[in-house]
Amino acid sequence: MPNEDFTLDHPDIEGDEPTTVPSHQTLAEAALYAAIPPDIMERIDDDETSLALIVTVPSADWVEPTVEALGSLREWNEVFVPHINSKKRPASDVCARKLAKGESVAGVAVAPERQLPPSLVKAADARVVVSAPDNAVLARVIATATGERSMAMPPRLSTGLDFYDVVAAIRMGSTAEDCVRRLEAATASQAVPDHGLADVPPIERMVGFGAAGDWAKRLIDDLDAWKRGDLPFESIDRTVLLAGPPGVGKTVFARALAKSTGLPLVVTSVATWFSSTDGYLNSVLREVDRVFVEANACAPAIIFLDEIDALPSRTQVGDRNRDFWVPVITNLLTTLDGAASGAASRLIVIAATNHHDRIDPALIRPGRLNRVIHIGPPSTSDLAAILRQHLGADLPGEDLLPIAELAGEATGAQAMGWAKAARAVARSAGRDMIVDDLVGVIAPPDRSPPEERRRLAIHEAGHAVLSHRVAPGSVRAVSIVGRGDAAGHTATRWRLGKTPTRAEIELDVMCTLGGRAAEVEILGEASVGCGGALDSDLAIATVQIGSMLTSYGLGPNLIFAGEPSDVLDMMRYDHELRATVSRMLASLHERSVLAVRQNRRVIEAVADELVRRRHLGGDAFEAIVAAADAAPRRKRAPRHG
Repeated sequence: MPNEDFTLDHPDIEGDEPTTVPSHQTLAEAALYAAIPPDIMERIDDDETSLALIVTVPSADWVEPTVEALGSLREWNEVFVPHINSKKRPASDVCARKLAKGESVAGVAVAPERQLPPSLVKAADARVVVSAPDNAVLARVIATATGERSMAMPPRLSTGLDFYDVVAAIRMGSTAEDCVRRLEAATASQAVPDHGLADVPPIERMVGFGAAGDWAKRLIDDLDAWKRGDLPFESIDRTVLLAGPPGVGKTVFARALAKSTGLPLVVTSVATWFSSTDGYLNSVLREVDRVFVEANACAPAIIFLDEIDALPSRTQVGDRNRDFWVPVITNLLTTLDGAASGAASRLIVIAATNHHDRIDPALIRPGRLNRVIHIGPPSTSDLAAILRQHLGADLPGEDLLPIAELAGEATGAQAMGWAKAARAVARSAGRDMIVDDLVGVIAPPDRSPPEERRRLAIHEAGHAVLSHRVAPGSVRAVSIVGRGDAAGHTATRWRLGKTPTRAEIELDVMCTLGGRAAEVEILGEASVGCGGALDSDLAIATVQIGSMLTSYGLGPNLIFAGEPSDVLDMMRYDHELRATVSRMLASLHERSVLAVRQNRRVIEAVADELVRRRHLGGDAFEAIVAAADAAPRRKRAPRHG
């Protein structure tokens, strides 16, 4: 356990009225003594025995004062510290030779594994972690600086303060009470709201984050417990990887959490590591270190690593780029080790990705970003609540649920944009916002020709009805309201599991081709709407069938030729593979056409309502299907030869 029994001995302190000593001379010494367990102190006191000691400090500002404090304990043949503004470590051979001769050495650093000689890191006899000063240490330093004992002190008085922040608050000539008051003011100044967070509500008022919101609530509770002194910081679950498509609010989540906790937010991304440097390896490595040093300097703090999937997985890096990317990834892994689980770390680490499958596996192992939480588009009710948040005082009392249903599978970012756009429309008209302003930006009037709207409705109805027949109750929404490049969309719960069979994949492909099949069967021919882009129906179906043959071992040949993402490239050069995939797609398309033929009446009923209403929620869709199924079938007129 830490050393509780120590005094700060200075030669000019004597008699009943001790001479006061400035806090910059005593703070590091008091914190160091408090951190050293009795057994390690005994080894330090033994001047006759060689000793290799590593001291971890809270920030770079603590390094030099701690080196001076070490000198008060015993004589050291060498004390190693990190090179300033350099990626180089102190020479490992120098340290090794001194230890080989029976000398005593020490090292002081924020991240010893990266900043001290490898020989010292591997041969250390003892390690000491100096934490930010607790109230007991502060009381001793205040007494030494003022000659007075401080009375009541609030819990965690120095939370978030760096070395010189504390030193500046504890002044000779002051009373102990004044020193405590200045420390309180310095700590409180960090909780001043960040004006950059003015446009986000606290995380407690946000909806649609699901498990991520639950994690945030636990984190806030744990931080409160830590501030009260009831929970060690290292016991807090404080790292998370947020995975989800663009616009679902990963960045907003981090900002809202910072607002709720009052902690500083340091935002970075792989892209900025390159854009803010010359892009060479050493510069990128230094930028990564700089960002984490900045975060540590204002700790406790939140560091947000955006778009972390921009770092390739080492399993997918080719030989040509390996010499560059592997050091970058390894450096980040080591940095995360210290930030996420280091004993002296006071950082909350949040990373975000649009592509969870591209993340290097080592990044999400225990001790780093071990918790992965997926954030999807909000539910209809959550979207209505998000719209209400962004609308503020506009449209008071308006039921936003029907409008959210019209919006379909939208994101929180889109909701924010719609609220701003609707407000601009009302402002231009010189009046308060009305419902039509909001509806108009969410679903602008469709001015396409009637026959085009009909084709789009048939296409989406084909997707929806075939998905419903495969998995009843799976359709969440079907819409012909345009979103970006997509003229319409169908959202379903019909998803392949983690271990789909060939038959299940083929059913999924039939649903994917259901829109094209409906156009062919009902309208006589297909349009270009099925293809033309990597996220089109045809592209998705092609990759699925190609992956069965080349990646999943579900074809006639039991081979693995590459990952699903490689399929399209393989087909460009493998004519036989391309022909096989084409035949299989044609066969599945025929099955889709047959399924459309069997369900034509239902598909046309759904399409009719889509043309009229433009958007159908899951319940409305099911009601239309049930009504069409229950309606008596029309008898066909007999054919006369």
